[in-house]
Formats: sequence, C-alpha cells, structure tokens
Amino acid sequence: MCEMSIWTHLSATALILTSLNWAFSDTPTYLEPLQWQFSESNPVVRPGQFFSPLGDLRASCCSVVRIGDTYRMYYWIEDENRHYSIVAIECPQDDLNNWTPLGVVLSRQPDKPHNSQGPCYAQVVPQDDGSWLMYICTWGEPLPSGELPYQTHLVTSEDKGITWKYYSDSPILPLTEWWNCKGTGSICVLKDGDTFRAYFTSFSEYLTPPEAHKTQMFHASFLEKVPNVGIGYAESKDGIEWTYPLDNWVVPPRHYWHMPYEYLLSKPWVIKGEDGYRMWCGGMGRAYRLRSLTSPDAIHWTFHNDWTFDDVQDPVKDGVGPSGSFDKEMRSYPCVIKAGDRYHVWYTGDWFGEVGPGRLTGIGYALGTPSQHKGS
Repeated sequence: MCEMSIWTHLSATALILTSLNWAFSDTPTYLEPLQWQFSESNPVVRPGQFFSPLGDLRASCCSVVRIGDTYRMYYWIEDENRHYSIVAIECPQDDLNNWTPLGVVLSRQPDKPHNSQGPCYAQVVPQDDGSWLMYICTWGEPLPSGELPYQTHLVTSEDKGITWKYYSDSPILPLTEWWNCKGTGSICVLKDGDTFRAYFTSFSEYLTPPEAHKTQMFHASFLEKVPNVGIGYAESKDGIEWTYPLDNWVVPPRHYWHMPYEYLLSKPWVIKGEDGYRMWCGGMGRAYRLRSLTSPDAIHWTFHNDWTFDDVQDPVKDGVGPSGSFDKEMRSYPCVIKAGDRYHVWYTGDWFGEVGPGRLTGIGYALGTPSQHKGS
C-alpha cells in the first residue's frame, strides 16, 4: 500500500544517503568516465522508416542483442490509433546504419484490459540453455485518476527471438511495496552468474508538486499530482519468479538534492564489467536527461554528475543535442552493449520518440570510450 508521505519518503532518502546505499559523486570512484561520439546519421531509426503505417507515430526504447556477427534491435512503435507493437530489425556489426526489418514480434491484446493499448519498453535476454526472455511494460485501459496504467510482464521465445508468446496475464513484479504500489514499468534484467538481477521503473504514490518546483517538473504541466518514481530492484533464480531483497528503491529520485528538481528515474540499463557495474537511466525534471552511475556490488550506486552524456564537440554541456537535432530537448531510454573497451549505446530522442509538428525524433546511436582513449 502507498502509505508513505512525501516527508517520510524524503526522510527515508536522507537515511539512505547516510548509509551510503547511494551517493552523489563529482569524482569517479570505481570505473573510468566515458567520452561519447554521436553518429552523424542520427536518428539511426526514425518513426515510419520501417513498418509503415504501423510505426508512423513512434520509434522508441530499443533493446539490442548480439547474435553472431549481427545486432538485432527490438523497439517500440505506435500507429495512428495509438496502439503499440514491438518490432525487430537487424544489421551487421560492422555496418550499424544498414538495418533490415524482420517483422512485428509482439502486438497488443485488445481483449485484455491490462494490455489493450499494447506492449512497450521491451528488453530481451537471450539464453543458450533455455527460452529467450522478453520483459515488457503493458499499457492498459486508462485509469480514472490519470495515473499511468503500467504493469511489467514476461514474454518468451523458443526459436531464438523470432516468435514470442505472452507468458501469463499476471505481472511478474507484484505491487506489494510502498515504493512500487502504483505500478512498475520498463526493466533491465542482468543475468549475473546464477542470479537474475532486475532493475526497473518503480512508482510509489503520486504527489502534489512542490509549488516552488512546479515549473521544473514535466508532468506538472498536465497532471494535478505527479508520479514519484525510482529504480526498484528484484532478484530471481529463473528470471520468472522474483523477490524484493531491499525495503526501498535501489536508486531513489534525488528530489531537492538535485537541480533541476528530480522526481523521476526510469528505464535503467545495467551492465557488468571486470571492475564493477555501470548503470544508465533517465532522470526527469523539465525533460529527460540520461544519468550515469557506478557500483562495486550491483546494490550501492554512485551518481556521476561530471559524466555528462553529451557530444564532446557540443559547446553547451547540457546533456542534449544541438539546436535542430532530433535530441535537442530530451535523451532517454538507453540500451548499452559493451564490446572490448567500447560502449555502443542506442537511446531515444525528443518527446519519447513520438512524432509531432516539425519534430524530428527517433532512436539515436553513440559510441563511448574510456576518457583516456580517443579512438572512434
């Protein structure tokens, strides 16, 4: 149940800070900072580029997996009726602009209230010794309260990610905690030895925005109460049945401790390296920006505010692209693959990848390398 007030929540957040469950940092503590070079072809996937007219309104939030010498991208599209689907495309690893459509792999369930609008925010976990797993957020019937109708569900594939089947009508993440009682959404599942680790968008209660910060809060422009959202954490032995080992978000929103006021963290992506773990997620104030964190143990996370996800050639270090670009206002929904000492990242541009009058948007690409390396 959502029984925690904002003041109790902020006190709990302060206690977490004190116990070093997470922290701010201006100095890298575990892993090297990365420099980013952005593709001159951005956006590399545009609404309507493939699967027209089914995908004419949106190209957003991808999950990329490595299959032999190719990359396969699963991403979220939207049609003119505002129905969602998940589609797949492929490209050679040595030609990241040469995408070929494979088809629609997952559609809405019009007879299911929890998924009548359709699936979004897919993440795919390939497995050599079992079913492939796809974790999705279902978008259901609108709620009278205006709250987002989100649930996290599982989809499985027995043919290495070509065809998919909904696993159950029940969400895999029960809404039993104060920090997820209003819904769970996008998710990143990391198979770490014998343990599956899930990091996910986790909604606690909706709150009346602080008057002093209303102009800094995106959702306050159209909602009377705004979501209070952090990164939740769960563990599993099979990727299907999950438990919550923590009594709080693993990474809470920073609220007053960050300017502009940060009330929402979402769509995490976590990878494991030799020296620790990296997380990227979206942070919402006036608009989405991508945030960078590191951890030595996958539980205790450090923000790195100096690791601005920005073009090294951009003179304005504000975490978005230059004027006229597809990501001039927002960057969100990261997906990262590490290959050697390089980090391939795909992310979504303005307005969550949704088209609009005069708006260029879609899915972009950038290459990250440790700061002492200057290679392309």
